[in-house]
Amino acid sequence: MFGTIATEIGLLTALSYIDFDSNSLSGSIPSELGNLVSLRHLELDSNRLTSTIPSELGSLNDLKEVYLQENNLSGIMPEELCARSDYLGGELDTLITDCEGGVNEFGGEDIIVRVAQLVLEGKLDILLVIEIEKAASTNL
Repeated sequence: MFGTIATEIGLLTALSYIDFDSNSLSGSIPSELGNLVSLRHLELDSNRLTSTIPSELGSLNDLKEVYLQENNLSGIMPEELCARSDYLGGELDTLITDCEGGVNEFGGEDIIVRVAQLVLEGKLDILLVIEIEKAASTNL
């Protein structure tokens, strides 16, 4: 799939799952995604998206997983979204980013620490962690 994400996507308020990863989408992430009050899963990683991440995503109370890595995004992760991440006491189970730095700063150590935390919480199997550690060590 290629092109941009149409702003009209915000009209689909009952939409709960978006998986547009590994395509050739370009342009910005529409702020109208903030209208999708039932959205639980947002996967836009591995595209060519640019601009900043809309703060409106932070108001989506049902949102549990967000994947935005491997794009050409700029700026910092919106405070509204970082405040919802589970390791900061929020409801967001998966937010792969560095809430302290830029949106494209995904350090290998940060990922390993987060994976270790998920294992301790019983959310990941130890075999998966070994594979992730192997991948991280070859990419550092």
